[in-house]
Amino acid sequence: MLIDDGTVESVHRGGDLCVPAISRDGTTLFLAQSAVAPSRGWFGAGFLEFVRCHPPGSAGERLARVAGQRMPARIGSMVLAPNGHDLVTSLIDGGTSNLWLVPTDGGPMKPVTDFGERSVVIARSVSWSADSQFIYAAVADVQTDIVLLDGLLV
Repeated sequence: MLIDDGTVESVHRGGDLCVPAISRDGTTLFLAQSAVAPSRGWFGAGFLEFVRCHPPGSAGERLARVAGQRMPARIGSMVLAPNGHDLVTSLIDGGTSNLWLVPTDGGPMKPVTDFGERSVVIARSVSWSADSQFIYAAVADVQTDIVLLDGLLV
């Protein structure tokens, strides 16, 4: 799906899987879609966009864009709150992952976690409570050790 905002970019869109979410009333479709520069490969290039399509078959409106290297996996994902006000996504922030809210009304993204210097991976599922007050995430606290391997190469 192309964003109809008049911008021109030299990236390929539409080749990657988009993870959709649809509003409870069925009038709005939300997509997390990635775009990569073909000459730069899958990781570290391009961007991830969160898009709102209202009605679902219409051209999309960009809610937010983040650099591709912030994606914790090749496929961007987000989960719509039951009340329809926010999408939640996991993004890489330096050496850790954090949860971010993308308001569905087009407001600025905002972080909801700050793991600081802890090496945290939010790799699997993220979900909302039924009342949209709480977010649940599968979080792995990862320890990192640096070890000198001496005498392996002659």
